[in-house]
Amino acid sequence: LYGASQNRLNGEVRRQLRHDLIALDELSDADHPAHQDPDSALRAARLADALKAALAELPLKCQQVFLWNKLEGYTQAEIAGKLGLTQSTVEKHMKRALGHIQKRPQDHAPH
Repeated sequence: LYGASQNRLNGEVRRQLRHDLIALDELSDADHPAHQDPDSALRAARLADALKAALAELPLKCQQVFLWNKLEGYTQAEIAGKLGLTQSTVEKHMKRALGHIQKRPQDHAPH
């Protein structure tokens, strides 16, 4: 139990270190998210719904690989180990998911 807990903690630290964090006050005015048009929240909600719908069209393994990589921060090697797949198979699932998702929500992009 101790070893499993230690491995989980180490993995979480590695995932957090992969994401660059920048304080909002350090962003330039052009990059600051505070400058939104009135419809941006509605467009973001529609885009999120389109992303969910596109993900639902994929096989479960593709969904899992995409979500673990993009949302949880796991590497493809870590995902392969967790799912008992080869890294090549994980790469194929990721490529399929990205290709599928990129085709779907284009109707929701700002003009």
